[in-house]
Amino acid sequence: MPTNSRFRSLKVRWRYWFDNTLNSGTVALIGWLGLFSIVLVIISALVVTVFNVDPAEKDISFIEAFWISLMRTLDPGNLSNDNGWTFRLVMLAVTIVGVLIVSTLIGIVNAGITQTLEAMRKGRSFVDERDHILILGWSPLIFSLLNKLVVSRHRHQRLTIVILADKDKIEMEDELHAKVRYDKKVKIVLRSGNIIDRHDIEIVNPHSARTIVVMAQENDLHDTHSIKTIMALMKSHNRKSEKYHIIVEVRDRENLEVLELLGKDEITPIVSEELFSRMTVQTSLQSGLSEVYNELLDFNDVEVEFANAGTCAGLTYGEALLRFRKGTLIGTHRTGHGSITNPASGTLIQPSDQLIMITSKRNGISPAQSPLINTELFSNSLESRRVPQHTLILGWNNKGPEIIRTLDRQFIKGSQITVFANSDDLEAQVEAVRSSLTNQTLTLERGNIRNRKALTELINKCDCNHVILLCYSDTMDMQSADSLTLITLIHLRRAVEETGRNFTVVSEILDIRNRALAEATHADDFIVSDNIISMVIAQLACNIDLKAVFDELLTPGGADIFLRPVRDYVRIDQPVSFYTIAASAARYNQTAIGYRVAEYSTDAEKKYGVVLSPSKDQLVQFHGEDKVIVISDQ
Repeated sequence: MPTNSRFRSLKVRWRYWFDNTLNSGTVALIGWLGLFSIVLVIISALVVTVFNVDPAEKDISFIEAFWISLMRTLDPGNLSNDNGWTFRLVMLAVTIVGVLIVSTLIGIVNAGITQTLEAMRKGRSFVDERDHILILGWSPLIFSLLNKLVVSRHRHQRLTIVILADKDKIEMEDELHAKVRYDKKVKIVLRSGNIIDRHDIEIVNPHSARTIVVMAQENDLHDTHSIKTIMALMKSHNRKSEKYHIIVEVRDRENLEVLELLGKDEITPIVSEELFSRMTVQTSLQSGLSEVYNELLDFNDVEVEFANAGTCAGLTYGEALLRFRKGTLIGTHRTGHGSITNPASGTLIQPSDQLIMITSKRNGISPAQSPLINTELFSNSLESRRVPQHTLILGWNNKGPEIIRTLDRQFIKGSQITVFANSDDLEAQVEAVRSSLTNQTLTLERGNIRNRKALTELINKCDCNHVILLCYSDTMDMQSADSLTLITLIHLRRAVEETGRNFTVVSEILDIRNRALAEATHADDFIVSDNIISMVIAQLACNIDLKAVFDELLTPGGADIFLRPVRDYVRIDQPVSFYTIAASAARYNQTAIGYRVAEYSTDAEKKYGVVLSPSKDQLVQFHGEDKVIVISDQ
């Protein structure tokens, strides 16, 4: 009885060990088949050699018998040449078993190849890349972001973008091929996985990435998913000793403190709604400003870059402004002190400072030989024009409260704002933001924004200075929301003709492809929310030092971009060089970076009249409605 128990125990252990080896995968199965084949061939060779059953070879060697048996195992056709029934029967047995082994082997190899292809299709293999841009997550914003990064490729000889998302790899590939323009020198690698799982994140080699971008997930209004992703990344056992460069899109600014605790010097948050609201408000106040932002943030022609102080060391900022014929100085960057745009004219430039420049790909940077400054053309009409304003918001979405708060910071006391929309929970949202206002009175009127009669009556009653048209993006799909916006713009245009009112109109567009349709309505400006956010993220992904510059230009409290009449700086009765305009603006501690020609304000091919970083020696004849684009603290 003990002997039987011991035998049963050994049998169970051997069977368990054998099952485990079979479960090890394709290689283990092939190994067992190979071992079984070798044993079979050896036995067959011994039978042929010991019993001398081959009539054609009376003194056959073991090696020769081994080879003959091996060939019968692999190729049944060799049986036709055998002689002698004993030898034939031995070879037949070897061949039958060989056929079973080869058939099984083919099945195993086929299954292994299928599994490998399936794994490749799922995108689960390790990404052996270095210095790549890693994007964690998937959202509608990703297509615009990838298009911007592809355009930025000229900054790098080689650009690799790796994406990890909880989405089927084939599905991702199909969407990217349909919505992203590819460049032969840009490689996009896709992997499927959970971006809050540390093991899945390791697949995309985050520790060798140049930049990591964490995308905000749809319906993740409180950034919980993004925070978990960063925690999984920062707590990795394989994390590198150097600092990460992580850019994260944030929807709830209350999470900024959490992100700072997770990685103060490693995480760059982009509060998307605040950024969009700020740019919407600024654009609503100044026609043409959205195109200035597009030119600065896009990678098509104009760039913001850093240059060594060079011959400007020892000069004041005001003097250095006129030392470049091509290229426009807008600030300085000092190690340990950050970047300052539009510093005071008397600020001394140190040899270790870097110059923040706006450059054109066509013009580049070149020093001035002899600045053509005609002080006789200076104008002295610049003065403050701040008066109470009345703003009308048509439509509503979750960006509305932040836009109202931003407007309140921009205007002086006595300003008014009217919301005309029809949305669920609208009263509660408006009431919540009303208590925080200090400079504006807020009025809510419910109504249908595509009702032309209601719009006409509202415009007559409000006598507004600015109109902001928001998409119903919270309750409609992209195309339906844009269609409603286009209809409202058409009615708004007719209402303007009927009432004779004069005000600026800025409209939110969700799909950039609909901008061409919207331009037919003659609205002043259009803000494409995904396009704006993706441009900022792409710029920071390529150069994190730009964050300090954008913080000043795109957030409250820093220097702002203004479009002001040319006549405020120079006379317009004769051609004038941009040297003269820049020198005139410097008298008011302002940095002139370009101009806008009103004649081309609706011409997309001429960039809606916006010219940034022009050659300063070129003479231009300006007219009454033309603008100078300046960076100013007021």
